Amino acid sequence: MVKATYKNNLDEYKTFLNHTVFTVNGGKKTLIYLASAILLLIVVGFFFSILWILAGLFIVVLLFKFLGLRGAVKKNIYVINKNYKEFSKVSNDYEFTEENFLVINKKGKIEVNYSEVYGVEETEKFFYIYMGKAIAYIIKKKGITEGNGEELSMLLKKAVGEKYKRRGK
Repeated sequence: MVKATYKNNLDEYKTFLNHTVFTVNGGKKTLIYLASAILLLIVVGFFFSILWILAGLFIVVLLFKFLGLRGAVKKNIYVINKNYKEFSKVSNDYEFTEENFLVINKKGKIEVNYSEVYGVEETEKFFYIYMGKAIAYIIKKKGITEGNGEELSMLLKKAVGEKYKRRGK
């Protein structure tokens, strides 16, 4: 069994949002495609007008996608800032076993089966247990109170299989 506790923190939440938008949901790929399209526009655009038009359209589409992703992050941060007093009071305790994990807070106890987990991302400092594309439980590695990060990593890998990804480190 691994136990952890996590108290909401605005800076860590911003890190989570940026990770979710730009790593998990394709923001980095969008930036790479945007840069490629601009390069294509510069190199080929001067010689072939139809390619110039297509590259220009591609850039516009990617720019809107990128701005939409950034807008989603800013909107979430705005909402949290507006409700910071309530946000900063939330604290969860977690108990991980091989069958499921428990989320315990002042509202009660939730039992989550690993089959309900959308995905798990491990970073250098956190585990993000996604319940949907942008909804996750945040577990700070320094917040592990029983067991350690490596134990939790092995437990989650075994429990969710291919839905587990390790980023960085």
